[in-house]
Amino acid sequence: MTAARIIRFSELKTTPWKNGGGNTREIAANFKNGALEWRLSIADVDVDGPFSHFEGLMRILTVIDGKGLDLIAKNQSIEAIYGSPVCFDGALEINAKLKDGPIRDLNLMFNPKLYRGAVTRIDGPQDQTIEADANHISMVLGLHGITEIDTSDELSTGDTLVLKQGSADLRLSTNSAALIITLAAMSH
Repeated sequence: MTAARIIRFSELKTTPWKNGGGNTREIAANFKNGALEWRLSIADVDVDGPFSHFEGLMRILTVIDGKGLDLIAKNQSIEAIYGSPVCFDGALEINAKLKDGPIRDLNLMFNPKLYRGAVTRIDGPQDQTIEADANHISMVLGLHGITEIDTSDELSTGDTLVLKQGSADLRLSTNSAALIITLAAMSH
């Protein structure tokens, strides 16, 4: 495994939201000339309320703890439940309504002119290899249980593997699940 690092949930810095409705923990991000190209973060949503606007970015939100929430926009409502990624435009005016108490979510934001982003849930038992290169970043978040990496390390719930080059072998046992996050650079 090369050009990879594991970011433990316990190492993430908590930043409270300006509106007081929750907080965010940034896992990884990429900026170019001061503009956000992509960001992966974990947010705690404690109360119903508006989502921040991110004009020009797509968002993929996955509830990783709690019952879920409804994302209510002018002409649509998106149901976000545990472990099921939902994708939406960051410019949408969204009001979030919690289903049954606070939740924690994984939030991938990316500029769709620069990247194709995806979040996929995998459940154990299974083995899978992920790869990355100059045009493709792969990340893995431990959803629950233990995800072994290259038989030498492991992800617990909330830990993230960031792979920018090379490959990594994942092994999920029964009763474990992970989210695979991919960002593929658009060719111009």
